[in-house]
Formats: sequence, C-alpha cells, structure tokens
Amino acid sequence: MKITTDFYHGLKIEIAEALYVWMEKNKLSKAKAAKILGFSRPYIYEILNGKRNFSLKSLCEMMAKIGMEPVLTFKEAKP
Repeated sequence: MKITTDFYHGLKIEIAEALYVWMEKNKLSKAKAAKILGFSRPYIYEILNGKRNFSLKSLCEMMAKIGMEPVLTFKEAKP
C-alpha cells in the first residue's frame, strides 16, 4: 500500500483544526499560543496553514500542552 499525499494532508488539517479550536476557545493569538507551546509564531502559522512537517514527538508534546491526547488507530488497508 502506498500512502498518498492526501492522507498526510488530511492529518495536517486535523492537527491544524485542533490547534485552531484550542486557540479560539482560549482567545489566543498566534503569538500567545506560540509562547504557551514553546514554539515560534512562524512555526504556529505554518502548522495552521498545513505547511509544517513535524515529528511524532513534537506533535504529542504540543497536543499534551493543549490538553489533548492523540489517538492512533490502524485498520486494514483497502486493496
């Protein structure tokens, strides 16, 4: 099975949406969110715009800081 670009893009969108919802809920600017998360403002901007690739470790750390736990599931691929 080949992982498509659409698959990765979908994950990036899901991550960006979780971050955006957290920022909206807490009325945070990109700068304030970056400070809380320990990232730069451009890094947050890139995540929100789907332009950032990140490690599993940095993803888990970021989600933990916003009070979320990533859930990973696997299923059999369709032929």
